[in-house]
Amino acid sequence: MNKIKQKTYFNISIFFSVMVAIFYIGNFYLIETVKGLSTEVVNKKREIRRLNEQSGQIDNIRMGYKYMQEEMDEVSELIVDYSEIIDFIVEVENIAKENKVDLDINVLNKEGEHLNSNLFFVGYDIKAAGEFDNLMRFLVYLENLKYLNKVENIRIYYDSKSKKDFIDSDEITLSVNLKVYVRNKDIK
Repeated sequence: MNKIKQKTYFNISIFFSVMVAIFYIGNFYLIETVKGLSTEVVNKKREIRRLNEQSGQIDNIRMGYKYMQEEMDEVSELIVDYSEIIDFIVEVENIAKENKVDLDINVLNKEGEHLNSNLFFVGYDIKAAGEFDNLMRFLVYLENLKYLNKVENIRIYYDSKSKKDFIDSDEITLSVNLKVYVRNKDIK
């Protein structure tokens, strides 16, 4: 019976050894698989985070582009088309009439000063005569026209031959050089 007990213990110890070996090998494979999958999940999370950041940057760029496009559209509306130069002059004349000033407009350079192939300036010499308050209102309106322009060389002076006229008259002269942005006639 002793031999049977020994055989039984031996068989049980072999069985447990095989089970421990199977459990160890199985767990080792399982542990390595879990480690690999965990590493893969961490890498995927990093990749997702990086893609989300890039997506956020793309959204920021898209919003910036949309904002710039809106700004460009607003600025484009302020630029006089070559065909609308007469409308600009008529508007300046209307402003002068509203402010009760006499107006004389001369084109300084018909060709204009080219800024680039799409945009150039047309220069005007504007002389307005009237009372000081009216001239100042006219100048403010001129600076705030709906058209994009640049007011330069403002000069206010009394245009009289004798000092006696200066004392009797409230009328003075305003001289302004005005550059107006004009869209090239070839560009639509």
